Amino acid sequence: MNTTNLFTVAEVQLTYKNHADLMKRPELTSTKDVAKFMQEVEEMKNNIDYKELFYVIYLNQACRVLSICKIAEGTTTHCLVNIRQIMQGAILQNATGMMICHNHPSGNVKPSREDVRLTSNIKEAAKLFDIELLDSFVISSFNYYSFLESGLL
Repeated sequence: MNTTNLFTVAEVQLTYKNHADLMKRPELTSTKDVAKFMQEVEEMKNNIDYKELFYVIYLNQACRVLSICKIAEGTTTHCLVNIRQIMQGAILQNATGMMICHNHPSGNVKPSREDVRLTSNIKEAAKLFDIELLDSFVISSFNYYSFLESGLL
């Protein structure tokens, strides 16, 4: 038995490279800003009435967008979301806040029980890392639902 292979493991290196001027990044200060921002994301705009897409917007302390990340792509009725992937992105960017957003191709922006449960689970996971889930959105091509505005967050 070769014992050298027992100690061969992957190495992970964390680095932070900031390539964009912080002051040129979008600042999202209202729910309408966020809904409009998400409705204009190219892939969301092209598929909003076709299939569910789930995105996270990562923010710094001043609510400036650090990045936007597609987490899941699904069918006309659902998509599977990996909370670990959401938190990984937040931690790697040193985000202090985040907003989650997905679309309902049916046009009905009322959140499902699963939407409410998922939002709650993401909020709890974020708390462990001192990251605030600022809002959760369900959008359609013509409307949106904000968990914060509705008192669910």
